[in-house]
Amino acid sequence: MGLDISQLQPIPERNDVAFRDLKTLLANQETPIVLRGFVAHWPLVAKAQESALQALRYLEQYSTQEPVTVFNVAPNADGRVFYNESATGFNYRVLNGPFSRLAQQLSTSNNEALGAFYLGSTLFGRWFPEIDTEHSTVLDEISPLKSLWLGQKSKVAIHSDFPLNLACNVIGKRRFVLFPPEQISNLYIGSLDFTPAGRPISMVNLNEPDFDAFPRFAEALKHAQFVDLTPGDCLYIPSMWWHYVEGLEDINAQINYWWRDEKSVIGSPTDALTHALLAIRQLPAHEKAAWKAFFDYYLFSDEFDTNHIPHELLGVFDGSNTQQQLNVKKQLARNLER
Repeated sequence: MGLDISQLQPIPERNDVAFRDLKTLLANQETPIVLRGFVAHWPLVAKAQESALQALRYLEQYSTQEPVTVFNVAPNADGRVFYNESATGFNYRVLNGPFSRLAQQLSTSNNEALGAFYLGSTLFGRWFPEIDTEHSTVLDEISPLKSLWLGQKSKVAIHSDFPLNLACNVIGKRRFVLFPPEQISNLYIGSLDFTPAGRPISMVNLNEPDFDAFPRFAEALKHAQFVDLTPGDCLYIPSMWWHYVEGLEDINAQINYWWRDEKSVIGSPTDALTHALLAIRQLPAHEKAAWKAFFDYYLFSDEFDTNHIPHELLGVFDGSNTQQQLNVKKQLARNLER
């Protein structure tokens, strides 16, 4: 029996947020929130209210001739983007061609023998420059990564992202199921470095969970939240919240904002985690315990401060010194090459 997602907790919603107040709201928002109808005024959403095909033709009209990258999911995968049966590769092939070709594929009746077609993160301002400014929010002022996701009925496995995320649904109906970051131990996350789309994913099939193989997933579901978005609705996903995404109709699309408030020079925590796995994971238990004390003190404890360190000796502790941070990154790169 499949999972009845409607029995999960709903994500809290707002329908009264003024456009100009978005950054203020999200700056203080630590948990997911749905903004109903927030981008209902966008031209693409207006076209989608007429029909999904009208919206698709609108995108095709304003697309550039630059080729796009499309995932063609295997016919027997039910739209689920995942590994192949032997886990030696993935269950999709990668195609390249003009947007008009994808639009034609999506416009025709869904041929199950061909599998599902899915356009992943594609920079909106690059492929649709003429209509980019007509599909904006105040987040455009901070130069986010703004991308289009478009495809047929598809299922993207549970994963997390480091950037802050505002997903604006523009065509069709899209379902999200979210889990708090601390549920990682109950989600059965797979490989860190061999993944379908660059981020580690849960090995559990959300719609048909095998509780014999993944018993702790039942606990994760107690903390799960879900929402179905219609055209014009937005969902804010905080950093590192796990999320499953499903396109529920024959044509689905969202415009996605990713951004961070910190300087990019800091680097990726994922890289730090990966190196820690290589450098610390295999150490003897008593040495790992020692390093745990170091990490707790320097990273996760409120007790650590730098008041006892002269300013000239702060080094990596000086978060305001961009040049110092760059120097540290260069030294780390040199160390890794040894």
